[in-house]
Amino acid sequence: MKNWSEGYINDVNYTVGYYDSLNPNQMTIPFLMSNLQPPKVINACELGFGFGVSINVHAAASSAKWYGTDFNPSHALFAQQISDQVNPNKLVVSDEAFAEFCERPDLPDFDFIALHGIWSWISPQNRQVIVDFIQHKLKVGGVVYISYNTLPGWASKSPIRYLLNHSYTNLSSSQNKQDAIKLSLENVKALLSVSDALIEKSPKLLSELEHIEKQNINYLIHEYLNKDWQPMYFSEVEDALKQAKLTYTCSASYLDDFDDVLFNEKQLEFMDQIKDPSLKQTAKDFILNKQFRRDYWTKGQLPLTEHQVEKEWRKLNILLIKQVKNISKELVKYQGAEIKEEYLQPIIEKLSDYKVHSLDSLCNDLKEIMQPVVLFKVIALLASRDDIVVVQPDDVIKAVKADCDKFNQMVIDNLFSLNAVNILASPVTGGGIKMNNIEIIFISAYKQKTPEKKWEAYAYSILKLHNQMLLKDNQALKEEDESLEELSRLKQEFLKESLDVAKILKLV
Repeated sequence: MKNWSEGYINDVNYTVGYYDSLNPNQMTIPFLMSNLQPPKVINACELGFGFGVSINVHAAASSAKWYGTDFNPSHALFAQQISDQVNPNKLVVSDEAFAEFCERPDLPDFDFIALHGIWSWISPQNRQVIVDFIQHKLKVGGVVYISYNTLPGWASKSPIRYLLNHSYTNLSSSQNKQDAIKLSLENVKALLSVSDALIEKSPKLLSELEHIEKQNINYLIHEYLNKDWQPMYFSEVEDALKQAKLTYTCSASYLDDFDDVLFNEKQLEFMDQIKDPSLKQTAKDFILNKQFRRDYWTKGQLPLTEHQVEKEWRKLNILLIKQVKNISKELVKYQGAEIKEEYLQPIIEKLSDYKVHSLDSLCNDLKEIMQPVVLFKVIALLASRDDIVVVQPDDVIKAVKADCDKFNQMVIDNLFSLNAVNILASPVTGGGIKMNNIEIIFISAYKQKTPEKKWEAYAYSILKLHNQMLLKDNQALKEEDESLEELSRLKQEFLKESLDVAKILKLV
């Protein structure tokens, strides 16, 4: 009988998560900083969507129709149940294996295809299936987002992964999965503790193991224990995707392409000498010892002129979503850098009314202070830190608001279920906004027009109903009075820090 899981562990569900890089709107700024125009996304596809939170958020919050598959039937069922509650006409959910899904005759040609965290964990045969799918189903000018484990950064973890996988394979037939992974971790720890020669040459193995031990068990099972696991050098991924006529475009975050926060002076000088684009990316991964890449690839590229780039920038609308006091001129990645105060301050001053601003108006208002190209770079840096967001057109916001409201109500109604979602869909950004449980409860109180003075009691009643307790300083609050006191503090924090953001993003 065919093994439909194809070496992928399917009887342990993955963690529930949201990944904003899968939001097609996120490619706008990185593309413009690369002198390219992103395509208008009408049809989009996500391969291996996990629990399907991201694909459901993006289907609800954008005008695109989404298609996706995940061959874990529990994942697909969860995704389908969300879609059924929101708008099943905007999302086609499948539990087919990649080969079966990619052969479906009812699939349209896609403007955007996303693969988050699957490329490194599938067989070479399935990677080829995906490449063939992209070749035949991605439109000319279309974009592929792909994330994967990278070499040489993963080289140091490879021995631990091998030992964990080897031990787990021998144990899992006689133990339940959670017990098997715990015992495997103990076995690896015991072996490394007596591997003096290895640790002398590779001392970071112990710290890597300590980090791994702190991770969620389900995450470890899917990350480390599948049959197939292959981190790759950039050039290996490039060679595979060339078959689908794809060309590397840029990182999914502009900050990952901003040299000032990546390289020191000596490294910059070295990088400047490299003219070959592929070798440049490989050198970057070696210098930074990158373990994970999130990249955009395109089928065909037509670089814009400086005039065309400025014209596209000026069409954008942006919105400040972080409190002014929390916006720093400091930029930190691998190196530290600063946004010049004479540029940052006037931009933030203009945006500090927390209203939507067109970049055209900002260019005109600030033309005596900075050139448009400087303004665009600062905006790109602020967006990469999530200080600001690019705003969808008004007609799209109006069209998707009802679906976002349905999604957000579903989140509220299922807040303490087994696979609770802590993401709210924003019609403003076309993506998801992470909120903690208490913030979501307060949003529920606000939406129900519960008097503000009763929010603490409202929140406490919900926590009590679901046998939940607040934590303060890592201690559970067991008494009602101390819980209400802490909820009062959290309410003030929410009113001061989060409610206005929820309003401007139309989460309430």
